[in-house]
Amino acid sequence: MKSIDSAIRKTINDLNISPDKEEQVKKVVMEYWETIYLKVISGEFTAVSVRGVGTFVLSRYKLNKLIRNQIRKIKRIKKSKKFTEETKAKWLEHYYEKLRLALKQRNEIAIEYAKTFGNI
Repeated sequence: MKSIDSAIRKTINDLNISPDKEEQVKKVVMEYWETIYLKVISGEFTAVSVRGVGTFVLSRYKLNKLIRNQIRKIKRIKKSKKFTEETKAKWLEHYYEKLRLALKQRNEIAIEYAKTFGNI
């Protein structure tokens, strides 16, 4: 995968913008990509289609890795003697919410995968 800098240079070339305005173009491009990233990560969508660019899909591998990490963090917080019960409860709720979201996304991806390959 190419770096974001190559996308910025391509945007400057495609739109015939002077190279001295690179910082402004970078702000716009970064805001655009951050919006796409947040839509995928927030659980709002498992895939985001961008006209002229393509579709961004949360991969099953990364999603399963995220689930494993959340479970590991939950176990670590539960065993910890470093935090007060109030702090533990706060962190556990945060990690459980992320885990719920990831499991929901995993189920949606599994259903789409099954539909695509005729298992349903």
